[in-house]
Amino acid sequence: MAFTTYTISSLSEVPGAVRAFAASLGFDTEDGSIISFEHPLYSEARAFSVTYQRTGEGTTAERERLILGVAGVGSERSGAIVESPKFNINGGSNLDALVIQQPTLLRLFGNLDTPAGQPGSSWIGGVIEYGFNLYRHFYLGYVQKVSHFEGGEAVTGSAQWPSSPSSTSTSRRGDDASVSLFPFSMKNNYVDGGGGGVYVGHPENPTPWRTFYVPLGSSTASFDDQFASVGESCVLGGFSDSINTGYMAAGKSPFSGNQILTPINLYIGHRIEPNQYFRAIGAPAGVRMVHMEDLEPGASVQIGTQNWMVFPVFSKQSSFSVFRHGGNPGTNYRFPYMNSSQYAGMAYLMNE
Repeated sequence: MAFTTYTISSLSEVPGAVRAFAASLGFDTEDGSIISFEHPLYSEARAFSVTYQRTGEGTTAERERLILGVAGVGSERSGAIVESPKFNINGGSNLDALVIQQPTLLRLFGNLDTPAGQPGSSWIGGVIEYGFNLYRHFYLGYVQKVSHFEGGEAVTGSAQWPSSPSSTSTSRRGDDASVSLFPFSMKNNYVDGGGGGVYVGHPENPTPWRTFYVPLGSSTASFDDQFASVGESCVLGGFSDSINTGYMAAGKSPFSGNQILTPINLYIGHRIEPNQYFRAIGAPAGVRMVHMEDLEPGASVQIGTQNWMVFPVFSKQSSFSVFRHGGNPGTNYRFPYMNSSQYAGMAYLMNE
């Protein structure tokens, strides 16, 4: 088990830091055009990759991202996106209004476990800080399996996208809506994709690479409609996916002075015509969801002999919605003033 903090000033520094951290844990690493690492003893291991990407042309469309991948999964949506915040600071349709936030710290958590024939509790989780109370998260690791299947590699990230205004005036935008990509979450991830996924190799599973992705073009579609449509190819369990969200939302215990951390139990769809069922596959190692109302970003929480560090998913705010700009500025300028994830947070295991 390890925890390291890096001072950084550019998202482009993250892949190299991940490679160095993975090597320090004992993973096999490669340092080329695409930085990757792999479990050294798991015979079915697939390599994880981390790549820096600057997308878009010109300042208005420019975005800075990390792309996380799993080798050989054969899916066009195998990658997970981690995107730096981009704000329109004054509502203007001009270049001076747009600012891509630059990171200040990278916190990496992880472990390499080498039980016979399985990856065990092997993972790397990352929190990118953009000053105090503004964050992005990513995860590359293994599901702690509740049944036997090949693989178990999981990657996911976090991002927010610009949203179209509903009127010509400044209004509220709900950051739990379709503009927010939460780690391990299928719900609302239909605009750009990029939620990542989990490799589940089993003869009864016709789609081994399960994605945190909904290929529907409307945020108003019900969860039942979404799951019925893509249950045979998706995996779910993160914030807003209904299954574990309630546990996190209720995860406060002030009477005992203890903090409750919620395992991110993942499920895939299993179709037995004409019905679509859930099938549990396990929870990703070393990471939990946490209610942040009574916790400060970066706080350390002790659970028995374990220490966990907690952060908001995007930014701890009293409201889940923030102001967005109206009909002006134009399309390429429709970025928010700020981010909010209210009290939704992530916890990473530091030691045990």
